[in-house]
Amino acid sequence: MPLTTKSEHPVEGGAPLDDERSSYRQILRSSTIVGGATFLSLAINVIRLKMFALALGPAGMGLVGLYTSFLNLGAAVAGLGLSTSVVQRLASIRGARRERLARFAIFAITGLLAIAALLVVRLFGDLIAGLTGVPATTASIILLAIGVSLSVVAATQIAFLQGYRRIADMARLRIYSSVLATIVGVLLIVAVGPPAIVPAIVAIPAASVLVGLFIRAPAPRGAPARLQPTLILREWRALVALGAVVMVAGMFAAGTQLAVRAMLTKSISLEAAGYYQAVWTASVTNVSLILAAMAADYLPRLSAAANDRTATARLVNQQLRVALLLGAPILLSLAAVAPLAMRLLYSAEFVVGGPLLRWHVAGDSLKLLGWALGFSIMARRASGLFLAMEAIQAIAYTALAFYLIPRFGLNGVGVAYLASYVCYTGAITLAVRRSAGLVVARANLRLQIVFTGALLATLVAGFASDLAAFCCGALFAAGFAIYAARHLGQIVDGSDLLARVVQRFKRAPR
Repeated sequence: MPLTTKSEHPVEGGAPLDDERSSYRQILRSSTIVGGATFLSLAINVIRLKMFALALGPAGMGLVGLYTSFLNLGAAVAGLGLSTSVVQRLASIRGARRERLARFAIFAITGLLAIAALLVVRLFGDLIAGLTGVPATTASIILLAIGVSLSVVAATQIAFLQGYRRIADMARLRIYSSVLATIVGVLLIVAVGPPAIVPAIVAIPAASVLVGLFIRAPAPRGAPARLQPTLILREWRALVALGAVVMVAGMFAAGTQLAVRAMLTKSISLEAAGYYQAVWTASVTNVSLILAAMAADYLPRLSAAANDRTATARLVNQQLRVALLLGAPILLSLAAVAPLAMRLLYSAEFVVGGPLLRWHVAGDSLKLLGWALGFSIMARRASGLFLAMEAIQAIAYTALAFYLIPRFGLNGVGVAYLASYVCYTGAITLAVRRSAGLVVARANLRLQIVFTGALLATLVAGFASDLAAFCCGALFAAGFAIYAARHLGQIVDGSDLLARVVQRFKRAPR
């Protein structure tokens, strides 16, 4: 039976109730803070990558992608999923004494994992690099080992802020660390050139750890926790129970990215891997504006309401609705100007990646639905189901890329990406319905279908010409922007936001 109500969705059943409006306001507030911070940090990252692209060219960007994937894969394994399990643990725990015990256990296991990561990557880095096709020297392996270790610490620092829902502090950490990493990375690349690629990449987690030392969640006051070994082990088991599954899911994602880059390098060229790296970064940059805001406040709230199926369904549909309303104009605009975006973000050499970017954006539209439902699975600690869904996307993407890249080149990667998310969203929609009775509201489902259809229409128009794609995408983006402006105001306070803007414009002095 559906767990949604008509009152949650104004297009179907009138204005939301006061408590639902309060929930929507909280979602929008966190989305505004985190989204704004993410936008600034991503804009700074874009500057860094543009400088990299100008200094290194497509082949150099291919190396950036390979080394970044290596570091991300190592961090996914070494982090043991703490970035998610810490958030859920802190959000659901009650009592100052238990909280202090949990904090000590988290700090302890983070330190152990960071040390283990440093040693393992240093000892077996050459073997891993050889198996994955990543060019590596002794110096680069040492630096990557340090980078993986720092990534583990940085992820826990951010998870603490997210678990306590310190949204503004998360925003500051993102911005300050991005600025520091960009300054260091660009100076290294400009001064040294390609040999500085690995140090420039390692500067990203290093900057996050450094800034995180000054921006952190305060410790609870009161008597110290009872640090008995049995209690600490119990906390570790609680963290690892979910974290191990998230770790494996992270391995799927990072391993898939590394595999696709290796396929492109082998089947086409290192330059092709560089184009893919540029497209992937541009795609992630835009969708992160929505998903980062979703993760910041959404997962803690879901974790706190995990035992209430009705509340969970309401939160899922509210968050999905806001994500679609905010995400549709952004992603459609990117699809409309894809070749120009590649030129502005990187250089004229990367314009060839424009069509691939449209394929990726179409897949990203489905990612919004998949992530909203995926967080509900994590909140319920349905580990096996969560892992199965992630495996479906990873396996579909890798298998399709393996088949399509030799036949269609870069466009084959795009087709594989979109098709893998069609499989993923279809599977996860059916899975949450059967396992938890959670049904996507009809209004959200219709909005998702129209949104994805608009992106596909823009993609098809691009086969005729970039001008046709621009006109199509711009028209759809404007339509969704007007729709979003009107309905965001309606679900928050019952007013027409667009009408208020028009009235203020008319009243403005001439």
